[in-house]
Amino acid sequence: MPKYSDTVLLHVSKFSDTTKQVKRIIYSSILDTGFAPKVADIAKELDISKEIVLDSLHDLEGGIIIAMQNEQHTNIKEFMGQKLPDDCVLPNVGEIFYARPFANFKNHHRIYVDGEQKWYGECPVECATISYFFPGKEVAVRSVSHLTSEPIEIIGKDSQLLDYTPKSLRIYWGRPFGQWLSTKGHEADFIFPCDGNYFFSDEETLPGMEKSQSTGARTAIYSN
Repeated sequence: MPKYSDTVLLHVSKFSDTTKQVKRIIYSSILDTGFAPKVADIAKELDISKEIVLDSLHDLEGGIIIAMQNEQHTNIKEFMGQKLPDDCVLPNVGEIFYARPFANFKNHHRIYVDGEQKWYGECPVECATISYFFPGKEVAVRSVSHLTSEPIEIIGKDSQLLDYTPKSLRIYWGRPFGQWLSTKGHEADFIFPCDGNYFFSDEETLPGMEKSQSTGARTAIYSN
């Protein structure tokens, strides 16, 4: 299997036909059920070996499309600073953890589509344009502010921002993209880069966060 450095940012046009089929199955399952299929289920649907599926998942992960569960995240009790729901079932090691911008487990980033909720967001940064996956429908991301737990809501449709509350909303990007695979001990960890991304209800709490994060803060600001 090639090193991740050989496939990182691998453009979708370079994916094999099998990898494109695997990707299609993953997102079809998420849109239908809220969750990604297991590796064995993908292999069964395509009538191919698990090894071939894992090769495709490796390329999808290298293309920053998905992230696979690893040992570091198997027993987490909190997700991006918030306690996981009591009925949360984390994926086993080697199964899909993220299919960006969706998480493959219940968490505090709840996604509502025309009022229906069965999806969960991966991180605040990617949640912002999640309406792309639901053409013609109004999509609401409902979460909480880091540290204060104040309610956060982003409403979009067809990748366009319609509204958000509070109006002082900030998104904290904890790790610059260039550091994703260069952080010691996390060179092949595609979950780790989003661990430090948060919603903040306002900018007042950001200075404290910046001082506590050795990697520094990156802030995205919504405005009309």
